[in-house]
Amino acid sequence: MRILLLVMLLTWGVNSLAEPTLFEGKRSRVIPPQKFAPELDRGRVQIDNQRAALLVRNRFSERRILGLRLIQSKGPAIYKVKTLSDSGVVKFVFVDAGSGEVFE
Repeated sequence: MRILLLVMLLTWGVNSLAEPTLFEGKRSRVIPPQKFAPELDRGRVQIDNQRAALLVRNRFSERRILGLRLIQSKGPAIYKVKTLSDSGVVKFVFVDAGSGEVFE
């Protein structure tokens, strides 16, 4: 009986660690990733805005990021990132939202 109880507790603990939960009142339920970032569910966008900012920061470490916007039009989805150089020049950098390619 003790072994069965131990196995049940271990199984419940492993399963609860594997699934992300969001606490709502007294109960918890599993929230799919699409609920947190609905634009990622569309298939065209593979990276989120935080990842796009990180890619720009890694490539252009001397610039500050002033703003970031996802542009979804007829073509591929891209992030338009507004940056500021040390000399005070504002430049736009673009990140392909599907592949993560950074270009100016």
